[in-house]
Amino acid sequence: MARASLIFTSLLALCLLTSCDVFTSPTERVARAEQLIASGAYSEALVELNVALEKSPNDARAQLALARVSLQLGSPDAATRALDVAEKAGADAAQLAGLRTRVLLQQNQLDAVLAATDAAKPGITSPAREELRLRALIALHRYPEAIELARSIDASADPAGVAAVSLAEGYARLGNADGARTLLEATVKQRPAAAEAWLALGRLQQIDGKLPESETSLAKALGAAGGQLTVMQQLNAASALADIQLARGDQAGARATHQQMVKLAPDGALASLLAARLTLAEGKATEAVAAFQELIAKHADFDEARVALGSGLIANGTLEQALQQISALAQKNPSAGTLKVASEVLRRMATLKADGVDYQLSAASVHLALGQPFMARLSLRKATELAPDAPQPKAALAQLELRTGNTDEALRISRAMLEKQPKDPSALALLAESSRVAGQYAESEKALQQLWSQAPSAATALALARVRDEGKLGNAPAALEAWVAKNPDDLKMRGAYADSLRQAGQNAAAIAQFEKLLATAPTVVPALNNLAWLYYLEKDPRAVATAKRAWQLAPHAPSVGDTYGWLLVESGAVQEGLNVLEGAWNDGGLADPELRYHYAATLARAGQGDRAAPRLAQLLAEVPEFASRDAAQALAATLK
Repeated sequence: MARASLIFTSLLALCLLTSCDVFTSPTERVARAEQLIASGAYSEALVELNVALEKSPNDARAQLALARVSLQLGSPDAATRALDVAEKAGADAAQLAGLRTRVLLQQNQLDAVLAATDAAKPGITSPAREELRLRALIALHRYPEAIELARSIDASADPAGVAAVSLAEGYARLGNADGARTLLEATVKQRPAAAEAWLALGRLQQIDGKLPESETSLAKALGAAGGQLTVMQQLNAASALADIQLARGDQAGARATHQQMVKLAPDGALASLLAARLTLAEGKATEAVAAFQELIAKHADFDEARVALGSGLIANGTLEQALQQISALAQKNPSAGTLKVASEVLRRMATLKADGVDYQLSAASVHLALGQPFMARLSLRKATELAPDAPQPKAALAQLELRTGNTDEALRISRAMLEKQPKDPSALALLAESSRVAGQYAESEKALQQLWSQAPSAATALALARVRDEGKLGNAPAALEAWVAKNPDDLKMRGAYADSLRQAGQNAAAIAQFEKLLATAPTVVPALNNLAWLYYLEKDPRAVATAKRAWQLAPHAPSVGDTYGWLLVESGAVQEGLNVLEGAWNDGGLADPELRYHYAATLARAGQGDRAAPRLAQLLAEVPEFASRDAAQALAATLK
C-alpha cells in the first residue's frame, strides 16, 4: 500500500512538473486554445488544437479555431483546409464566410473580397463585413471609397480602431498627413489597446522623422499585439522598431527587440537579418558577412539582406565585392537612385587610402545610402579620430545624430564645434536645427541670426521664419522681407514671403506681394489660389475671377476647387459652386476638413440639409480643431 501511494505521489509530482493533462478533454483544449489565440500565444494555441483534433478531427469549433490561428500565423492554405473540414462538420455559415474572406485577403484576392463583402450579399455579419471591405479598398488604393465606408462605421462597434486606421491611411495618401496623425493620436488615446492604430501611428511618425515618438508607438503596438496583429505584422513592427534603435546606437534595445522576434518566429528571415546586423554593429564584420550570405542562400530574393551585406563587405574592406553586390541591386531596382550613388562613391573609394579621412567619409555616405546609419556612425567616428580638428567629420556626425533622433548628442557636438570656431557656418546651422527640434527656439533663432549676419541666404531666411513661427517668437516674415528686398527676382522666396504675411494676418501686405509675383509669373497656381482667398477676406470683387483662373489651370487640385467652389457659393452661384465642390470632393478633398465643411454648408444652402447634417456630424466628431469649426457647429445646430 505504501509502495502504491509512493508511485501515485511520484506520478502526481511528474504531472505537475510537466504540465501533465492527459485527462483534459478536446472541448477543454479548444476553449484553452481560443483563450491563447485571444492573448496572442498562437504557437501554444496551435499545439492545443492539434492535440484536440487528434481525438476529434471533425470538431467544427476546433477547425474554426485552427483556421483563425493559421491566419494569424500567416498560413492561408492551412486555414482553407481547416475551413473545408469545418464546413463538412456543420460549422456556422457566417463564421465560415468571414474566415474564408480573410483567407482571400491574405492571398491578395482583393476583388474577391469586395464581392464577398458586398452589402447585397448575405453571409458575413457586421462589423466583420465592413472591416474586410475596408482592408480590401485600402489595398486597392481606392481611398475615397474607403474613407466613406470608414465614416459610416459606428465608433462603438469598432473596438480595435480599424475604421480609424483606414481613415488615417486614406487621409495620408490623399495629402493630409497632419489629419491622419491627429486621428490616430485620438484613437490610441481613446483605445490604448488598439495595436493596429499604434502601429499605423508609429509608421507615420517614422516617415515624418519623429523617431523617439515612433519608437514609443511601435513598442506600444507590440505590447498590445496579442490577438490583434498577425505574426507578420508583429515581425514588421519589431523590425521597424529595431531599425530606429540600431540607427541611434541603442544595441541593447535592438537585442531585446531581436529576442521578441525570435520568440515570434525562431527561424524567421527578419530575425536572422537583425541578428546579422547586430553582429555587424558590434564590429564583427567577417562574422556578419557570413551570416548575410547564409541568409541570402536561403532567401535568394531577400534584397534587404543583400543591401546589408553591401555594408558588411565595406566594413570588411572587400570593396570590389561590395561594388558587385550593390551594382547588381541597382540594376535590379533602377528606380533606387541611392544605390547608383552608392556605386559611384564606392568606385571613388577604391582610389583612396583606407586610413584616410576621405575614405571614412565616403564609407559613411555609402552606409547611409544603404540604410545602415549605425555603420555610418562608426565610419564618421573614425574620421573624427583621424582628424580631430577638422570640422567636416564632426558636422557630418552631428547631422547623423540629428537625423537618427539623438538630438542631445547633435546639440553637444555643434556647441563643442562653436567653442573652437564661433563663426563656423555649418556648426551654427546645426545648432539652429538641433535647438529647433529640441524645442529651444530662442537658441535656434540666435544661431540663425548670427548666420544671417555673416552671410544672408534664402535658406537662412526660411529657417528664421520657420523657427519664429513654431516658437511663437513673432516677426516671422522679417528675414524673408529682407531677402526679397535684395533679391526681387527670386519668385520662390517672394511667394514664401507673401504666404508668411498671409499666415501672420497681414492681408494687405500679402496681397501686394502675391500681385507682384503674379505680374511676372501669372500661372503660379498656389499664388493665384491664395490671392483669391485674400481678395475674398478683404471683400475684393476680383476674388471669384482670380479663383477661377487658378481652377482652370489645376481643375483636379482639391484645395483649388475648394476655394473656387466656395467663393462661387458665397457670391450667390450656389449650384455652380456645388458642382465644383463635388468635383473637388471626388478628387480627394473629402480628406480636408475645410472642404468638408464647405461642401456640407453648400448642400444645406442648396436645400439638401438631410445630406449636410450627417456630414457635419462626422466632421465635428472626428476633427477637434479646424478653422471653420465654430461655423460648422453653428450650422449643425440649425439642421437638427
